[in-house]
Parts: sequence; structure tokens; C-alpha cells
Amino acid sequence: MQKNFNPDETKYENRQLVDLTYPISPASQVWPGEEKPEFEAVTSLPEDPANVSRIHLNLHSETHIDSPRHFVRGGTTIDEMPIGRFFGRAAVYHHPKEPHGGEVQLEEVRNTEANLHGKSIFLLDSGLEKLRGQDNYFKDFPVPSEELLDWLLESGISCYGTDAPSIDPFGSESHERHRQLLKNEVPVIENLAGLGRIGSGEDVLFFAFPLKLKGLEASPCRAGAIKAP
Repeated sequence: MQKNFNPDETKYENRQLVDLTYPISPASQVWPGEEKPEFEAVTSLPEDPANVSRIHLNLHSETHIDSPRHFVRGGTTIDEMPIGRFFGRAAVYHHPKEPHGGEVQLEEVRNTEANLHGKSIFLLDSGLEKLRGQDNYFKDFPVPSEELLDWLLESGISCYGTDAPSIDPFGSESHERHRQLLKNEVPVIENLAGLGRIGSGEDVLFFAFPLKLKGLEASPCRAGAIKAP
């Protein structure tokens, strides 16, 4: 017999579900110079038979996924990416320093519990969440070094995620880190929320599923982690 589902519970079969997604709204923080999301009511109860809405949205708003098409000419679009890229065991690295820009180096990660043995997804918790709502949220985030990304690619990761709004420094014109991952068919998830709720070395399953937007370079997503009992 199927178990009754209680949407107010955060546990299922002794596994805790952790939501890692920022909500999208007209009040969302957006990259400097970009337009905020717009919500429009098409029809509304009780005057109309149903509530129907439409949105105007930059696909890189809040928690979202970049596909290769974002920076690779003719690259794989978000709808063409295998769904298995967005689900798997994850290693989480918690950056111990206060967010102030700079790079996260390979040796910092390799010498911690954030090892990739048997894991296919790497998540960087830069601590940026404490700067939400401040202007420096889009400037003081650390980015992975190219050496770290090379190591992750050699390790065979299927997906890279971060709580930062980008994996390239603010003002970058080359976007080398994006290109480094995306040309190897590794999608990039940005603006993850609440990574601090996952412990160092904790065994978790991660998921972040995009909308199947045909021919486009990115999509908002609902991301989360499933903790082991």
C-alpha cells in the first residue's frame, strides 16, 4: 500500500530532503544591469474561470543551469542535455574564508573531505549566501581556479554547482571557466541556496532539473539534496 504523502514533512523513507533553490519573483536579485523577473496575471479568480499567469524572465535568474550553448557556439542546448547529468552523489566543499573574491585553489579542495571518490557532482559553498541583498554579492564571490576545474574534469564530474552567481570573476570578458566546463559538456548550476546545511563529507544525492526549453542555453531549476539516513 502506498504511504500517505505529507507535503509538510521534509523526510521520506528516513532521508531528509533539503531545498537548495532561491525563489524567483519580481523582487529577485539579478545580475547588475539585467531586468528583474516580471509576473503578469492573464486571468484571475473570481472574475475569471481560473488563475492564469505569464512571466518575463532572464533564464539566468536566481538558481539556474547553464548548458554548453551559453558560451560554446553550436553547443548543446539545455533540452538536449541528458537528464542524468543533473542527478548523482555530490561532494560539497565549504570554503572557510569570508567571501572577498579571489580563487579557490586545487590544494584547498583536494586536502579536505570534499573528495570525489564515487561521486559525480561537485558543489562549491563559497559562503556567499551571507551577502544576499548587498551590492557586493555580485562582486565578492570566489571562483574556482582553472587548475581545480582541470582536476574536476579529469575526475569525470557530470555537473558543477555553486552558490555564487557566476564561476567567472565579475567583469570577466573571456569567461574562461565557463568555457572550460561547458566545452566538455559539464553543465554549470549557479545561485544555489543553503549549501551550508550539508555537512563536510556528508553522503548526499543531489538533483537540479531544468525546464526542457527547446534550443535555449539555460533554464531555471529546482535544486535539492537527499541526505542519507
